[in-house]
Amino acid sequence: VLIDTVHGPRYLTFFHSQCKCSIGYILTYYMGAYLFDSKPPFAITHWTPDPIIPKPIYDESNGWAFKAIDYIVFPVGLLVRNETCYVTMGRNDNSGWIMKANVAGLVSTMVPVVSKIMSNKFERHVSYELST
Repeated sequence: VLIDTVHGPRYLTFFHSQCKCSIGYILTYYMGAYLFDSKPPFAITHWTPDPIIPKPIYDESNGWAFKAIDYIVFPVGLLVRNETCYVTMGRNDNSGWIMKANVAGLVSTMVPVVSKIMSNKFERHVSYELST
């Protein structure tokens, strides 16, 4: 989603990853967010250095996700309205949630990164016209 930030216009998106965050053999799947340039080559400029796992996700009343995985959080969709982002996400492969966050607050937690374009092999541009 294209947003205005203190860094200029940037696209905001979320990612899903994993780590051995707690006990050495237990996996935690988490999400994070990043910004990237609004113009080619769309370099990543900022990201959240810490995992995003909303506190209600830690409810263990139904147990862990799996024997060797404590939490699973994966982003599915994103909507931004009036400085608020709504992220639809899955939890432990068995329920859906919606996370609500202030866009400026989220961006303020991000740190800059350096992106290096390894190769740019765009040989042609294909555009599609959608009709309703």
